[in-house]
Amino acid sequence: MDLNKLGKFPISDSSPSGEDVRYDPDFEILQAEIDKLSTVTADSVTNWDVVIAKSALILEKKSKNLLVAAYLGAGLSVTHGIPGIAASTVILHDIIDGFWETLFPPKKRMRGRLNAISWWFERIRNSLEQYNGEPIDQEILNKLQAAITNLDKTLSEKSDDAPILSSLREYVNRLPAKEVPQETPSPPEDATVQTETIQPEQPQPAVVPVAPQPIPVQTVSVPSPPPVPQLSPDSAENVQQLLNFGLEQLSTVADILLQTAPENFKSYQLRRLAAWTSITRTPPAENGRTMIPPPDSQIMQSLSAMFTKGDYAACLKASESRIGESLFWLDLSRLSAQSLDSMGTEYKEAGDTVRNVTAAYVERLPQITTLSFADGTPFADASTKEWLAGLRKSSDTATSNGEEVSIESRFTKALSQGADLIRDNKRNEAITQLKDTLNGAVTPQEQYLFSAAMARLLTGMGRSDLAQANVDAIISTIDNFTLERWDPNLALIGLEAAYMALAAYQEGDTLSTESKRTDIIMRMTRLDPSRTLEVVGG
Repeated sequence: MDLNKLGKFPISDSSPSGEDVRYDPDFEILQAEIDKLSTVTADSVTNWDVVIAKSALILEKKSKNLLVAAYLGAGLSVTHGIPGIAASTVILHDIIDGFWETLFPPKKRMRGRLNAISWWFERIRNSLEQYNGEPIDQEILNKLQAAITNLDKTLSEKSDDAPILSSLREYVNRLPAKEVPQETPSPPEDATVQTETIQPEQPQPAVVPVAPQPIPVQTVSVPSPPPVPQLSPDSAENVQQLLNFGLEQLSTVADILLQTAPENFKSYQLRRLAAWTSITRTPPAENGRTMIPPPDSQIMQSLSAMFTKGDYAACLKASESRIGESLFWLDLSRLSAQSLDSMGTEYKEAGDTVRNVTAAYVERLPQITTLSFADGTPFADASTKEWLAGLRKSSDTATSNGEEVSIESRFTKALSQGADLIRDNKRNEAITQLKDTLNGAVTPQEQYLFSAAMARLLTGMGRSDLAQANVDAIISTIDNFTLERWDPNLALIGLEAAYMALAAYQEGDTLSTESKRTDIIMRMTRLDPSRTLEVVGG
């Protein structure tokens, strides 16, 4: 079976996309193999030969189905590596380009379509990220880049809500390439990659392993890569192509600088420029939840562990390497900035750059801090929201021209000064200064506000565990003085600080912490529902 035909030719003239195969026996066999991916038992290993055979059979003879195409892509990536990924990208593009109006899931189930594409994206991204094989022919890498570009362009034309696939190109850029000889013949117009011949009706049964035999191969056409753009900016399409090419080059430069001169602020500026320039609006969301797949929870745990252990250089490189793929995950920029702050004064300009560019991004898309990934994971966790709030307060703080300064203004100033000291890698000085201010507080109101400031400062530093004592003091003061009744605005300041510290706290009695968080959310909602949504998200 020629895989190249799967996305190009209709099932039949009367029904180009065929029929819904959700209850078809072949699809049930296919789905059963995919379901094994979430089962961790020795006898539940996915048979990728079956996945490829059944997927190809369905796409050729029964249904143009995006989920089936995604499953085929996963199988080809496992069995054929990078050439398989290139082939699957072309197949997916051809199906979307040629059968968008009638393919399955139907257009009325757009969420199902986008979820299928997102599933494929996650599998392909993981395959590219984890590749540790031999260097690859540059010709194959060029074809893969071209295929990704074509698919991304077609998707953006078909749906405004489609996931952005451009970050896959960055992973391709990182793949090892074979050295190109000085003189090589130009590739033909219709270049090809090799994939395994599919026998869809006869998947191999499980048998005792024997020595592998040579596998017959056939060709799958992939478009030749486009040349470096030589375009005049006389049309919107030309301008966009030139912009995309330029942004990719900026991303490459940022990678080089991160490896060779991590203290250079340009790496962080260029990386965010390349990643965020094309983002013109926040993704569609329902009740604050988007359809964007969440980052792997193990990645965040690994990043946090690096930072906690003081391995700031590793944390920095790991977080920066994901900016281009996780365009809305603001936690990455917070970790980068905090790592840079901890690496010495020579990194100060770089840390300032991360803060300034991120603040501008959030100012341009203010709703971004209230949204979450498809599973409810927030784009900005509690520590990141606190960090972003500190950036805003720093830029908004103004001098008081000799007028009497209110306690609330002193609270804001204390937060701003503490944030400045932390940026200068003077954490102990920041805590000591605020502690002295707290110890010198005369009135209960001053003690309350500076306790809230301390909780927010500690949370922003990633030490929400130390902020828990301040949380208890804040809640106790609110209750003892019935602040919610007599001074709602003052109560809200403390409740915000307490919530952020509890939301970032990952240790201790989980049920007790969750109960406190829920109680604080209810109290904040009664005082100011709009502000609560901004702080909590959703």
